[in-house]
Amino acid sequence: AKLKKPNFLINKSEIVLEESNTSNSLKYNKKLHAYELPTLEYSDTNLILTLQEIANKINNLNLNKSVKNINSLLAKSQAPIEKLNTLLSNANTTISSINKMVSKKDFQNISKGINKSLNGFNKSLHLLNSLLNSYGKNSLFKEKLEGTLKEVHDVTESLNELLYKLNKKPNSLIFGE
Repeated sequence: AKLKKPNFLINKSEIVLEESNTSNSLKYNKKLHAYELPTLEYSDTNLILTLQEIANKINNLNLNKSVKNINSLLAKSQAPIEKLNTLLSNANTTISSINKMVSKKDFQNISKGINKSLNGFNKSLHLLNSLLNSYGKNSLFKEKLEGTLKEVHDVTESLNELLYKLNKKPNSLIFGE
């Protein structure tokens, strides 16, 4: 036998007979001249008591302090919100000014001029590329450039030798070696 949870509206409980896996069996009580049913323990989860505990916990919360903190936070956040509104208003003004400027014919002509300039620059790059390609491996320009670079290299080596001697013997330029 088991006590069923009470109906919280009418606060009545029922006894329910259930089959159990326990080894409890019916016992005969000689004094009462009746059989006794084994019983299971009932844990009361009374809803009203639970609600009362929740209400007590809510009452124990310091809601006034929390509300004051929230109000203080809202008051402090008012200035940044106003600054943000000003910033957004300025941004809207700037965007509308840009829209006005872009819609003018002069601006559209500027973009056409930029396109013409870019096309001219593109043509110049193609001409430069074809010019550079004309100076191939066997061209006279390449030979002259290699000769000039060899001369510069030789002069650099000679200067390095002169500087080495001057570092070793600074007065050798006046007296000779």
